[in-house]
Amino acid sequence: MASARDIRLQSDYESLQTLAKGSGGTLLIDSTRGVPPSEYVITYRCRGIESITETGRPVYRTVHKVRIKLPAKYPAPFAPPQVEVLTPLFHPHVYPNRTVCLGVWQTSEFLDELALRLGLMLQFDRRCLNIKDPANEAAVAWAQKNLILLPTDSCT
Repeated sequence: MASARDIRLQSDYESLQTLAKGSGGTLLIDSTRGVPPSEYVITYRCRGIESITETGRPVYRTVHKVRIKLPAKYPAPFAPPQVEVLTPLFHPHVYPNRTVCLGVWQTSEFLDELALRLGLMLQFDRRCLNIKDPANEAAVAWAQKNLILLPTDSCT
């Protein structure tokens, strides 16, 4: 008999597959680990910011890779998904080690919803921008000065 965790992991996998299939190529599941999967590498095709030049201009990137690991105690409230950006990304919610600060995560946020939120985050969508608790203070300062450039894309 499947455990509650395995049922959730299977549901998350199926929902994420449905999301990817309906994305028109803007979200791809590159690889998974586990049965049912508890680790994913996902590719997003949207415009985000790789870095900032010395003059403060953004260097855009249109392909982003993200690893999502679902810990052994997931989906317990104290065991949120662990997200790491595998490609360069200049963003207020990404630490220098490329770990993503998810802010508030609740067990009611399924993997497909998290994937959508990460896509919005990559595009600097203002609904996903929390300047009060930055992982990258330089990125927050830049974003505050350049709000006119945000969001960087409108992929859904």
